Amino acid sequence: MEQLWELTSGGVAGFANLTSKNQEDLISGMFNTDGKPKAWGKVPSIEPTFYKGKKPQPPLADIGWFAPGAVILNEKALAAMKDFLSGFGEFLEMECQGSPRYFYNV
Repeated sequence: MEQLWELTSGGVAGFANLTSKNQEDLISGMFNTDGKPKAWGKVPSIEPTFYKGKKPQPPLADIGWFAPGAVILNEKALAAMKDFLSGFGEFLEMECQGSPRYFYNV
């Protein structure tokens, strides 16, 4: 049976932004989206940006923005889109709050 997916945007304002837990990873260019394959020697950790005074904190999106030209997918989004997207780029594992996330490198 064929599935039909509808991609909708609720706007980025309703979801938590993600950032690297290690600023050295950002400075090193580890997350640059330059079209070249990447080989990470370690699984980088990312975390949501928390907003002071805002309660409750916004939820994590299934597909979130990370850096210019880069998106992060959770396992649900990866399962839904991997077959299609893998022809155009690679998925690199990251860790976010104890769960895997995937950096889509195009």
